[in-house]
Amino acid sequence: MARARTFTEFCTWLGIQLEPGQRAKVRTAFDGRPVDSDLGERIFGFRGEVSDHVRGIFVDVCGGRSGKSYLSAVRALHLALTVRLDHLAAGEVATVPFVAPDMRLATQPLRYVQGLVSSKPDLRTLVDGKPDAAESLALRLPSGRRISFECLPATRGGSALRGRSLPCALLDEACFFRDESAAVNDVELYKAVAPRIVPGGQLLMVSTPWTETGLVYETWRREHGKPETALVAHSPTSVMRSDPHILAQVERERTRDPENARREFDALFVASGGNMFFDASTLTAAVSADVKLGALPPPGAEVLCGADFGFVKNSSALAIVHRVGDRYTLAELVELRPEGIGPLRPSDVCARFAAVMKRHGASSVMADAHYRESVREHLDAAGISLRPAPEGQAGKAESYAKSKTLFREARVRLPEHERLARQLREVVGKPTSGGGMSIQSPVSPDGSHGDLVSALVLALYQASGHTVAAPTPVRDSPEYEERLIETISRQRAAERSRPWWKVRLAAT
Repeated sequence: MARARTFTEFCTWLGIQLEPGQRAKVRTAFDGRPVDSDLGERIFGFRGEVSDHVRGIFVDVCGGRSGKSYLSAVRALHLALTVRLDHLAAGEVATVPFVAPDMRLATQPLRYVQGLVSSKPDLRTLVDGKPDAAESLALRLPSGRRISFECLPATRGGSALRGRSLPCALLDEACFFRDESAAVNDVELYKAVAPRIVPGGQLLMVSTPWTETGLVYETWRREHGKPETALVAHSPTSVMRSDPHILAQVERERTRDPENARREFDALFVASGGNMFFDASTLTAAVSADVKLGALPPPGAEVLCGADFGFVKNSSALAIVHRVGDRYTLAELVELRPEGIGPLRPSDVCARFAAVMKRHGASSVMADAHYRESVREHLDAAGISLRPAPEGQAGKAESYAKSKTLFREARVRLPEHERLARQLREVVGKPTSGGGMSIQSPVSPDGSHGDLVSALVLALYQASGHTVAAPTPVRDSPEYEERLIETISRQRAAERSRPWWKVRLAAT
């Protein structure tokens, strides 16, 4: 360990094999070497020396599966062990914060650090306290200085980071930072952290990209290729990784959804402005302080429901709209998220949604094909029928277009709901070949994927008079057999419930 002074030497000591793209990046970003290769120029956008002052803030726009969180965790441990802390007051504990949109993501780099420390006897002897604590890890260095690795959600804001000395700070998935009211707070967190980085330390801002807004995008646009206050790297997955399995995954996604592959793996920001699907002014005009969630339908109102089911990573969401004349009021919005206790149970989700729908007098809900067969049985048992949503990208675009028209005509009334408002603002419409439209929402690190918007759109789609015929299963297919068994079971159940004399008359 004493000989492993540079980051690449530290990786070698830990047994970490860096791929060529990763090595070219860390040589400049972490080891202080100039950008002096074609690969390095592709990552940093220039050739030449980089001052230590500029290198103190490192912004990395990364593709998925590029190793960003792991390498950032290794760098945090490296700095914790090598940065001089002589200036700390007696008894002061240096802190390495891992900040992410939620605690689940914030603990991921901590787990990496704990695993690295456990892998080396020289590091295990430095552990001060429990080596596998859920949200922190403390090390006591040979000098007697104590360093604490801590996890924080971005919702806590900058207050939790002030008044500390930081050898390193990791702001992970910074493009998705929000405070407790869902407002963007990346600048606030940056201002809280940057002045507290100790000499020789480093602030790491790493993220997969989203729209052309926010601190990460503005820094990337301003300083990639021409660093003045921060060193900025652009790290597409194909540049960072050479694993055939990962590259095949990238190509499959490029074939399935080119736009998503550009963002997720090519690390390109989604254009904002004209591509934001819902106009900001119409969304603002739709919000009314008089609209309250939970209000029961007035006499004569039409009640229609839309749902977006997700159980493992995504949320399950339910939206209920009351239609009175040509006005559409969002009366209920329910979101269930798989947090802490594991995946959601379809039976529990359907039971809770059914109870809310029945309170509004609804007997059906529209949802897309995903999980359709998983939820149909549970909804049927609760007395709720499942109506199919328009399928495919074209069907999704049609339902969103109908909703957009209703917003433009000022027919939609929404309550004050910041999470829904944020998801509406983040919907992006991208033209496709042939004159179509691709609708996209960001996959937020908390697992949500525009789920509230999807449920609302399906409710509005029905409320404007649109229905979709249930697809007929292909004969002899598993779906056909399942539907046939379901029909026979219902018929037999109905016969068992009829009086004996009616059953006998029917038989004769």
